[in-house]
Amino acid sequence: MSNGLSKVAAFILGPSAKADDDSFNDDFKPVPDEEPTDIVDIEAVKSRRDRPRAVPPAPVTSLEQRRRTPATRAVAMSEILHIRPKSFAEAAAIGESFKDGVPIILNMTSTDEKPAQKLIDFASGMAFVTDGKLERITAKVFILIPATVHFSEAEKNQLVDSQNLHD
Repeated sequence: MSNGLSKVAAFILGPSAKADDDSFNDDFKPVPDEEPTDIVDIEAVKSRRDRPRAVPPAPVTSLEQRRRTPATRAVAMSEILHIRPKSFAEAAAIGESFKDGVPIILNMTSTDEKPAQKLIDFASGMAFVTDGKLERITAKVFILIPATVHFSEAEKNQLVDSQNLHD
């Protein structure tokens, strides 16, 4: 060991630490005439880069296109799906319908409190990710509206009246 390291070892391990047990400098011996292994043939790299790829790169959507608001459409009352979920197990069906662009009325009046909260969290997450909306109609009735669907206030009021969704 070097002199400073020997003193530290003696302090930590006590006077029984031996300086000649850990000789690192004796183990390392450079090999003369050995070529470095990290040399790269630049011509080989260039020829690989110029070859056509087996899979073309995926197209890139511009930021402007991604931020563009999707075209909205009006919805007939017959297109709206009315669901009275009993448990969180129905979340997949709700998600599939919402993904297909169908507005959904979630009537939680017969759902227990914990599953209802989980379903509302799930629905609000779907709405957030897809730029849709989750709106409360009454204390336990919500409407999940895809980004491609537009409801005016008059249509929402008509929906509440036609579906008898008042408290």
